[in-house]
Amino acid sequence: MTPPTTVRFLVLAALLACATPLRADVIVVDFDVDGFNAFSLAVAAASDGDTLLVRPASQSLDTLAVIDGKSLVIVGDDTQPVPIAGSLEVSHLAADQSVTLRNLALMPIANDPALSCHDDAGLLFVEDCVLRGADGLSVFFGTEGLPGVAADGCAGVTLVRCTVRGGDGSDSGPPFSHPPTAMPGGPGLTVDGADMTLSDCTVTGGTGGTDGSTPEDEGAPGGAGLVAHAAHLLLSGVTVQGGAGGDHCSPALADSCDGGDGLVLDGSVLLFQQQCLFVAGAGGSIVGGGNASPGSDTSIAPGDTVADLPHAPRALVVASPTRENQLTTIRYEGQQGDTFGLFFALAPGYLPLPFKEGVFALGFPPQGPLVVTVTAPDGVFEVPFVAWDVTSFGLEAATLYGQCFLKDTGHATLLSGPSALTILAGGF
Repeated sequence: MTPPTTVRFLVLAALLACATPLRADVIVVDFDVDGFNAFSLAVAAASDGDTLLVRPASQSLDTLAVIDGKSLVIVGDDTQPVPIAGSLEVSHLAADQSVTLRNLALMPIANDPALSCHDDAGLLFVEDCVLRGADGLSVFFGTEGLPGVAADGCAGVTLVRCTVRGGDGSDSGPPFSHPPTAMPGGPGLTVDGADMTLSDCTVTGGTGGTDGSTPEDEGAPGGAGLVAHAAHLLLSGVTVQGGAGGDHCSPALADSCDGGDGLVLDGSVLLFQQQCLFVAGAGGSIVGGGNASPGSDTSIAPGDTVADLPHAPRALVVASPTRENQLTTIRYEGQQGDTFGLFFALAPGYLPLPFKEGVFALGFPPQGPLVVTVTAPDGVFEVPFVAWDVTSFGLEAATLYGQCFLKDTGHATLLSGPSALTILAGGF
């Protein structure tokens, strides 16, 4: 096993080569101290290059936070995703800008996807997050569930180990107290005119609304898992499932309660998939017994291209955030006999390399490699890592992006999934 001091030396050398242009102030977000809208206000106040550290809190009610044309790192200060009852929009990033999210659970209460991006020439990197779209509102005529993630015109979006779910459609009920019609569940993820890669994620459509207002009960269909149009996608180890249809349907209107489709490709899509699972949503229950029809596992428009990648996914997991001079771990999850080189950079990147079965997610210039051969039967290699003293470089925080090139026992050269590490000064 490589000693911690060796790993620390390599990272220090890279930082010394690249530290000059860096700046990163830290803004602490604490709902228990700052109250309602603490997250959206902190996002608005942050400057380009800042890091937001979100503390776990007893309440986290917020609205829509907007990142417009600035680079930020936002990380939850916990080993589990930190809940925020609000949503985030990322827009107008320049080509040299990026937004990184880690350890967050965005769950808006109304009207928004959990995470949306649009008109971005820069990059969005999301790791270990829960992203659940808002449920439909049972007011007036009701509303559909919202997507967990909506990407429209984004140059490069990376999701790693995320749970994405569409919001549920609103229910109907008795007149004057509920909407007259149940509404569909929201899609888990929508992609339009964007490049996106997902590694080890679960994406699920929202459940359709239930109708209980009249003898002619008419529920609503479940949302699709993933809907893409005019997009380039690479999915690795991802499960995509349609949402369940709403319950309590009349036999005469049973098709209104069908389950959502798993994967929907709606034209001009190129998809590379590596050991993924696409599953139809279940149909809702019918009054008197039985169920409506499930959705389809996949719905692929003519002209869309789906290519299967033959090798098993590999993962890199770096525990984050950590404080300077504290011990954390780098974990590689692959196959016995893999030889990998660990590279890292001070910014994310997005370079599709389908012949390496991945997207190279490191900015330039990457540093490394630290070369290791995995001998464990389970294919796992773990090494301790001592975080360097960012204060000595005049920084309050720094974020590293890591990824592995590897060669398996059959001599195939492949890419692992990426991981981001945020190191904080000791005072945070």
